[in-house]
Amino acid sequence: MAADVPRIDPTTSLREAVAVLLERGWEAGVVETDGVPQGVLGRRQVLAALSERFGGYFSAQELSFAFLRAEAFGSEALRQMWHSFWDEPVSSIMTRDLVVVRDDAPLTEAAERLTDNRGADLVVVVRGDRTVGALRAAEVLSWVASEREPGLGLNS
Repeated sequence: MAADVPRIDPTTSLREAVAVLLERGWEAGVVETDGVPQGVLGRRQVLAALSERFGGYFSAQELSFAFLRAEAFGSEALRQMWHSFWDEPVSSIMTRDLVVVRDDAPLTEAAERLTDNRGADLVVVVRGDRTVGALRAAEVLSWVASEREPGLGLNS
């Protein structure tokens, strides 16, 4: 479990929240109020919200490439939409569908939750009702890899 998961207040602007995620090297973070998880904000939510704001004109993937190449800024109206979007609070686009496990749950339970919720960016780990950390798919896969016997095939 990673205890250093970014924790974001729901009133934080999207600009500030994404800056924190990028700075810390996370694709998603836990949105919480007073330590209690409320949702998740990550790359998927940002790209989906941007696509929706632009009238579905761009898919999330097209937006990623368009912004990288600065092609999405062909008009003043698009530039204004872009700037106003980043001033909105995290709560406006975060997902409220949390994948949660208790801190004393076996790692296999977290792996099952990720499998059952394929769109989840992370599993929020809680003690009582408070966030204590998170698990990303990469951490679960590392555990799976370390538990396997060397040389065994996939069907072994």
